[in-house]
Amino acid sequence: MSTPLGSPFKGKAKEEERWQPGWWQLHPLSERPQRPVAWTSSSTILFAHATLPTIVGRVFPSHAQFAVPPPAPITGSPALYEPPTIINVSPNGQWMFAYFPGRDEAGVGCFWTRGIQVDDWNVREWWSFPSAGGAVTSTWLGHPREWINDASGRAIRLPALGPPTPGSTPTLMLITENLQVLVCYVRKGTVSIKIITCSLTFPDEIRESIPSQNPGSPACPEGAKLCVSAAIGLGYDETSIMVATRSRILTGPSSAPSFTPIDLALSLDLNPQTQDEELNRTNDWEKWGEDSSIELCEVRLGFDGVEMNLSTNPLPPLECPYQRLSELVFVTGDPRPPRPADFKDANPVVPHIIMYLVASFVDFDDYSSSPKSQLLVYSMSRKLSPSHRNVPEWSQSPVSSRSFTSEVLAFVTPHHSFLRTSTILAGTINTSMPLRTVKRKTELSIGSVTVLQLPSLNPNAHWEPAPILGSSVDKFLQDFPCNVALSPNGGLLCTVSPSPLSPSRITIHPLPTYKPADPSSTADLKTTISLPGDVAVLISAMRSRRSLSDVVHRLSLPSTPLQEVEHQLLRTLIQLEEHDDGLRNLWLHDFFGLLVETYRSRALRSQNDADKEMLLVRSKVAHDLCSIMACHRAFEDCKDGENSDLDAVWPLSRLCTWLMAFLENVMKECILLGDAGDIPTTPLHTPISHGEDMLATATAPIPPIFIHLLHPGLLSKLRTSVADVRRFHDYLGKLNASGENAQLAKTILMDTVDSSGIDLKGLETVLSQISEETKGLEDDTRSSLAACQPLLSLLAPLRKIVFKLSNAGVIDKPRLFIKASDLVTGIAKLRLLDENDHDEALDVVSKGPLPARRAVRVCLRCRGKVQIRDGAETTQVSPRWTAWESKWVDRCICGGMWAAPDAR
Repeated sequence: MSTPLGSPFKGKAKEEERWQPGWWQLHPLSERPQRPVAWTSSSTILFAHATLPTIVGRVFPSHAQFAVPPPAPITGSPALYEPPTIINVSPNGQWMFAYFPGRDEAGVGCFWTRGIQVDDWNVREWWSFPSAGGAVTSTWLGHPREWINDASGRAIRLPALGPPTPGSTPTLMLITENLQVLVCYVRKGTVSIKIITCSLTFPDEIRESIPSQNPGSPACPEGAKLCVSAAIGLGYDETSIMVATRSRILTGPSSAPSFTPIDLALSLDLNPQTQDEELNRTNDWEKWGEDSSIELCEVRLGFDGVEMNLSTNPLPPLECPYQRLSELVFVTGDPRPPRPADFKDANPVVPHIIMYLVASFVDFDDYSSSPKSQLLVYSMSRKLSPSHRNVPEWSQSPVSSRSFTSEVLAFVTPHHSFLRTSTILAGTINTSMPLRTVKRKTELSIGSVTVLQLPSLNPNAHWEPAPILGSSVDKFLQDFPCNVALSPNGGLLCTVSPSPLSPSRITIHPLPTYKPADPSSTADLKTTISLPGDVAVLISAMRSRRSLSDVVHRLSLPSTPLQEVEHQLLRTLIQLEEHDDGLRNLWLHDFFGLLVETYRSRALRSQNDADKEMLLVRSKVAHDLCSIMACHRAFEDCKDGENSDLDAVWPLSRLCTWLMAFLENVMKECILLGDAGDIPTTPLHTPISHGEDMLATATAPIPPIFIHLLHPGLLSKLRTSVADVRRFHDYLGKLNASGENAQLAKTILMDTVDSSGIDLKGLETVLSQISEETKGLEDDTRSSLAACQPLLSLLAPLRKIVFKLSNAGVIDKPRLFIKASDLVTGIAKLRLLDENDHDEALDVVSKGPLPARRAVRVCLRCRGKVQIRDGAETTQVSPRWTAWESKWVDRCICGGMWAAPDAR
């Protein structure tokens, strides 16, 4: 009995039969280079095409793909280049670098810049790399400071990572095959890319004003050395950069002629000296291949205010007991503790571990059994002498190791979590599986991802390991995680299939989940936190302005109960309120956007029509909150002194029209609720089984729109919006609008307000009075906001609010419910308004109609559309309005990012 891609084996009769992958299925672990994959901060996955020199992109969580335009040499002669081996996107998601090896030609490196849309990349500049001098690895310098959470859940910022780069944006460091370090950068105020180069094999220094030289591959007694693996390490508040390289020794030129003619008359007596030379030459192959050590070099990048400078200082190499290096990874250590005040009088400071170097090895031995894997960890520490503060003393030493016997190590990558601790993610593949499991047609676990603590390499007990799922053993190679990329917030793992396979297969896997610590425990507060993992990630991600799609993806899974999602959102809101930091409006707007994305994503995944409808209503309620805040900012930004800017009459009138339509909906619900009497206390539908999209019974009856009247903060924003419309209406009513467009806008606004059936001044007064009814309900209204659904406990105060609104004389019911357009439609069978004249047919920012056949962008979060305007159109409106619109160039009013209409 056998399988096509593996082999079962039997033990004792009572033992279960097991399936074992063949060595050829695991051999991609030792192949270089691996197919690259990158996950940007804007939640776009970029990976290499299987056979073409092309970069393919995918906007997560959609499956729509797009192609990144290649540089000119590849466009002209694509057959001369291989698929890219490096794809690296800057932390802010605005720059990308990729390296394309040449087929017997010089390789090409290229910079791209991102446009407004996340799927719009444009070539900025490209250049050629010399033969045997291609790029091996890269990293960006000048990282923004990261946000993490302390033990109380408060978001704090870590120190700067790596050396400062005040004179350049962006700044990229490359390590090449000929053991050179390249720094590519754009000086601020300029447009061209500059490159400075130093050697990693000897002390070297160069300045920006001196042209860089490329001496080629360094020579050694046996021949040239070619770098095959490299890693770049950065430390907190550390100006030095550590570079680790592993090289392959290439054969040197032979002194013997390449062809020796045969002389049939040659005597059979051979010279003993010639025999020894031939024997030595034959044994030279043992010296070829990978070097037995890992070379280290300290790199320093400086800026004196005028020009950049680069220097290198090689350090003693690290001896390795294993061959076949699989991966080199630097992991940043903890930030350096503050120096004592009497540092100058004290003894030399105890060395502080700046970073760890993690090296993984795979050994196939004689290819007769499963390969064996090893992990080695080296500590990189330095100390500063009080008398020589600028002379660092580096020390590096092995601190731990770990062997894998029943599984093989597939990948190692730094673990980017919300905690201040040094950990790595280790992905392992099972070397055998039960045959009964293998024969199943459903997904099976082919391995696992574990969080290992540094430097011990022991599993971290606070993180639950996650499985690596595969579709079947027949597709084992396609599911094999050779190269990986973490999502922006470290919640998901993207793997790409090995290089020989075509086409590229992208798979998304879950990552280990955090188990909150008991607040009463005595665990180390630096490495534990009492908050749920998703809550801590959401807080740090919102502070960093990163995409939340990976976290929302987990919250929107059908396997996650809705009540748990509401609880996570409530905990997030509580933490944001407790640590306000004076930025309430900023984070509150971001939180509303989170609500939009969460409930809309769950609605799209729901299989129950009633659940889907309710979740979409919740998402719309949250989106209305975003619109109300954006409209108020527009009125504030378009003020000319105490009054509104008359040049912005038309666009402001559109906002007033939208706000009046929203107010009419709220008032209609109030009238209907008041006339209906008691609200039923039964759920709107029967919850379905298996925990999928079950609506909470306690929150089902009350329409979600009433959250605007029950939550004190939202009620205040509603009252402010009513005041904005009233003041604008009264101001225009006293003026004679100049110009045909202004007069038309004034007429439309007057008709809209007068025919609404709402007394704005009276409504503003009543809203101020009913705010008293919401006092003392903070806990319930906070929970209702997180759920975008009022709790049943708020039914009594809601009845009082509805009674006051209905009997205050501020609503004209006939005008509110019966519009002139309805009469025309019903009597003359005409239609004054288009069937699609609702929010989906409006510009999500300006609230104006979207012209047909005009280019638009689509928000990835709410799917709202915005019209793409040219320069001539923006000059025809008020500069104040243009400045307000420019705030939404990069993001939608809900905080979502823009993409092409087909990015679904």
